[in-house]
Amino acid sequence: ISGNTLFDKPLQVFDGIKFPATQVASTNANTLDDYEEGTFTPTIFGTTTAGTATYTNQLGKYTKIGNVVHFSIYMSWTAHTGTGFLRVGGLPFNNGFTRTSYSLVLVNIALTAGYTGVAWNAQGESTIYLHQMNNTNVYTGIPMDTSGEIIISGSYMV
Repeated sequence: ISGNTLFDKPLQVFDGIKFPATQVASTNANTLDDYEEGTFTPTIFGTTTAGTATYTNQLGKYTKIGNVVHFSIYMSWTAHTGTGFLRVGGLPFNNGFTRTSYSLVLVNIALTAGYTGVAWNAQGESTIYLHQMNNTNVYTGIPMDTSGEIIISGSYMV
C-alpha cells in the first residue's frame, strides 16, 4: 500500500512496549504475548533431610519473555541442618524442557578432588540439582555443607 503514510514509516516506540499485568495468551505461536520481571526466594536444602538454613544472602531475579525464563540466584548461608546432597529450590516456574543445565559457581563448598560442579533441572520441576562430575563423566551429588555460597544463572523454557 504505497503512499499510505501509516505503512511508509517504521514502528516508533517512545515510552516502551506495555504488556498487561495478567497475560492475554494468543493462539498464534509467533505473537509475543508475555513479558514479566520479578524476584523469587531460592532455598538450599538436603535430599535426605531438607533442614533449615541461616542465610546471609538469599536472592533470586528473573525475566520471562514469552516462554523463556532468564534467572540469577545468589545464596550464602552460615549454618544448615540438612543432610544428603545439595539442592536449590524455588525457581519461579517449572522447567518445560527435557533437561537444562546452568552456569554454577561454588564458594567454600567441598568437592571431590578432580571433580567440577554442575547444575541442572528436569522437565516439570522448579528444583535445581547440584552434582559434581569428573573428566570421564562420572557424576554424583554434592554433599550438603553447613555453610557455603552459590551463584547460579541460566535460562530455561516453560
